[in-house]
Amino acid sequence: MRWNCIYAGFCLHLILVLLTSCSAPADSGNNDVQGNTNANQRPVAVILPATEQSVIVGDRIRFRGDNSYDPDNNTVLAYQWTFSGAQTSITQSGISNPTVTFNQTGSVTTTLTVSDSLGLRSVPVSVRINVAAVGSNLPPNGSISHDAGIGANGSTGNFSIISGTTAVFQGSGSDPENDTLTYLWSFPNGVTAPTSPGSSPFNVSFPNTGSFTISLSVRDSAGNTDPTPASVTVSVGSPGVNQAPNGSISHDAGSGASGSTGNFSIISGTTAVFQGSGSDPENDTLTYLWSFPNGVTAPT
Repeated sequence: MRWNCIYAGFCLHLILVLLTSCSAPADSGNNDVQGNTNANQRPVAVILPATEQSVIVGDRIRFRGDNSYDPDNNTVLAYQWTFSGAQTSITQSGISNPTVTFNQTGSVTTTLTVSDSLGLRSVPVSVRINVAAVGSNLPPNGSISHDAGIGANGSTGNFSIISGTTAVFQGSGSDPENDTLTYLWSFPNGVTAPTSPGSSPFNVSFPNTGSFTISLSVRDSAGNTDPTPASVTVSVGSPGVNQAPNGSISHDAGSGASGSTGNFSIISGTTAVFQGSGSDPENDTLTYLWSFPNGVTAPT
């Protein structure tokens, strides 16, 4: 279900409801789309790598800020990088893609702010770099995927099901030194799961109602454990109660970037492509109820 919409500055909502006699509360999502030809909009700072990194003393990282952008196309951006914490080869930079050497063990917070050609500054974005001593073995990182109890393999994040449902989980991990990994799962009371499932897909049964958090930490052959264990919370409802569906909106941000999510800014007169999707714990048929404000052009 794809739609093109033209905006001048408004709020777009997608509401999903169930067409069942025992209906659950409707789910609602919210994305704000703002545009104004008279007001200069903030540029957006984009920092790469975007996630926490682990390095050893003497390692270098080339950071990238050249994916930052400005909604008004005031594209002559000024870059302001700061590096705070453990000692680095530089503490600040004004180029788009600086290279930094990490000279001391500890933690470094890398922050990027960009300004457009009119001097308006972005919201700062930061990433943390953990620096270990030379010869140190760096920790691995683990993640959890699942089928949400409905066969949607590769799903991530929390989900809802009804009691008596079985869901398929799988763990994965990576290690900077490619060490052999051990998968340490933690299951709460009230669920049925294997004792040591490892990284292969496995079933977890949820016979009881309630909220259940399943977590995974991976450990490498040097004994290092993932400092940020992955977890998924499963909300289990009663079979007699129809669970609410979940709806989401994706869009192209008015720039052809299909699959984008969240709020975005555009200039009036721009056309953006939207798409709605939804899932339901009982696999009920879903109706997509879009709400468009006055002042936009969209299908009925």
